[in-house]
Amino acid sequence: MSNGFYSLVVWHVSLRRNIRLVYLQDQRNPTKQTYALLFSTDVAQCPEEILELYGLRFQIELIFRDAKQFTGWSDCQARNETALDVHFNVSLMVLNIAVAKQRGQMENSEPMVFSMNSIKRRAFNDYLLDLFIDKLGLAGTLIKSHNNFQELRNTGVTRA
Repeated sequence: MSNGFYSLVVWHVSLRRNIRLVYLQDQRNPTKQTYALLFSTDVAQCPEEILELYGLRFQIELIFRDAKQFTGWSDCQARNETALDVHFNVSLMVLNIAVAKQRGQMENSEPMVFSMNSIKRRAFNDYLLDLFIDKLGLAGTLIKSHNNFQELRNTGVTRA
């Protein structure tokens, strides 16, 4: 991955103060160049730290997105603070269990790429394949040992 980044301290009109601006250019695809503008109000902060903090912030955003979309984070109708606290903690616990399960199934040399959508898709595919096997009266062990069974399980699953 080849990324170019530049940094400069500039005056921000709306904030009425100096900010450290980081221009990050993605150079992986020369036909379609994309960029991101990141900034910090701490002008003494080094650009590498700004990049790292934005990366960590993005990971936090993904956790909240997955919690909302896949673990029922937004589905609680309780008004009691304790009930809401339990609901949010259980939702995040489900995410942590899914991440731990995926880490346990990985080879040590593989980079960790987590997608709750892929886990949900694979679980649905497993359910559907088991339903077909059961309803059609097929030999489950024979089908599950077939060379193409894993391909069927992973239909629609995002690859790293």
